[in-house]
Order: sequence, then structure tokens, then C-alpha cells
Amino acid sequence: MKKLGRLFTALILFPPCFGSALAANFKFDPAACKQNTGSFYVALGRSVFETPGATMGNVVIDPIEDFAGSKPLKVPDPSEPKGCFGNPLQSNSHSILHDIVVKDTGSGLTKHMAPDLFQLINLNGGSHAPDGGWWGEWSERESMEYVCKRTTLHDGLDNGLIACRIKPTNSPNERQEDWAASYTAKPENYLTPLGKPFAINCGPGLLSTGIDHCDVAYAINSDVGLSYRFQPYRSSHPIPIDQIITYDRSLREAIGNALVKDYPWPNQ
Repeated sequence: MKKLGRLFTALILFPPCFGSALAANFKFDPAACKQNTGSFYVALGRSVFETPGATMGNVVIDPIEDFAGSKPLKVPDPSEPKGCFGNPLQSNSHSILHDIVVKDTGSGLTKHMAPDLFQLINLNGGSHAPDGGWWGEWSERESMEYVCKRTTLHDGLDNGLIACRIKPTNSPNERQEDWAASYTAKPENYLTPLGKPFAINCGPGLLSTGIDHCDVAYAINSDVGLSYRFQPYRSSHPIPIDQIITYDRSLREAIGNALVKDYPWPNQ
């Protein structure tokens, strides 16, 4: 399969955090900004993300308030409305959907690949995992290592992943696609942005029922972790395991494009 190069990001409109008056009432109008870029700006720690599309800012998931345990940072221009470039909305999380289109060189058909859920997580103020990193990444990596140490079937895949499969004892004749499995990329082929193992954990029955899912979580920098959930077979836009590195690489590119470079935070 060959990537066509179509990348875009957009907010997933999850229900707002009803415990916050700001979340329930927030409305964003880019025309109210001193410089109308047509975009909505969200800060996760000191990492600021630009999201094109004015209406996308009208649902807020998890804004940081003074009483929320982590104080908001000083912004370049507090006189601007929240969500403008000079006063980004400071949040504990930010959800975007990332879709790429690939072309099957055999059939010539184009296919979309997109996760079922995706979230960027503010890592500031949270407790650290035993390795000093983010709990979300640590737990996914620990799950993968636990499975791979205890399974006897380890497959090397053409895309550079090592698959550790769990054969079901109650249904030993199930197709291999329905086995629970953990995957890790060979270090020489692919790592997380901070140089840690890239891990995927998938539940059973993905081909026959599609009830379970696969999970990925890792830190992209000291401020931000990403977490996404996908189906390799049965969703409207599945991400096949043999294409997950292609997808993840394009996802990192999209996140990097949305990240505002050298944002002018004032001294705190």
C-alpha cells in the first residue's frame, strides 16, 4: 500500500466537562481575536496546538481552572478571548481525529484509516510512573512486555513489528486474527519520539466480533502524551496492523504541523 499524502486534523466533539462553568458555556469566535487566523489555539502545558476551524472551539473537554490542581500559565495577551493566539485555552486534554488515505497498489482502491478515539494529554501536574515517565505509556509497555515474556508464539511481521499472540484455550481453533496479541516495533525500525519502545495491545475477537480494540499510548514530548484506540478489521475506517507504523508516522507529522513552533510564552 502506498500513502497518498492526504493529512488533516479536526476536533472530535466529545461532551464537555460539566463540572466546569467554562466548559459548559465556552464559545469561540475567531473574529473577536486581535488577529483573526480562523484557528482555535489549545495549550497543553507549554505546547500550543493550532486547530483550523472556528466552530471547533465551541466544545471544551477539560479546561484548566485555578482550582483544578495545576495553575494556568501566564499568557502573552490575557486581554484576548480564550482560544486566540495570545490567550490559548489551557486544557488538560485535547482530542483530534487524524485520517489518512492510502492506495492499495494491488486493487487500486483508496482506503481511509482513522482511530475510533484519539486524545492528547497534558502531562504537567500528574504523578509519574515507576520509570519516571507517563503512566499511560508505562502501562501499555508493561502489558506488552508481560504478554511477550509469557507467550510462545512470536512472529516477525514485514512492517518491522514483533507479534506476541495468545492462543485461546477455550476456542483453540479460532483464526489467528481473533487471538489477543501484543506488538512491539523492533528498535532499529521504529521508536516513540522520546526513544522508548513502540507498543500496541489488542484484545481478542477483533475479526469475528469487533467488540474489543487495540490501544497505543506514548509521550510525544515532556508536556504531551498521546493515546489512541483503533480497530484493525471491522470499524468504518480500520487501521490494519500491517499499516499501523505508516499511520502512526503520519499522525506524528500531523501533530508536529499543528504544534506552534516557539510559542512566545512570557516568563512565569
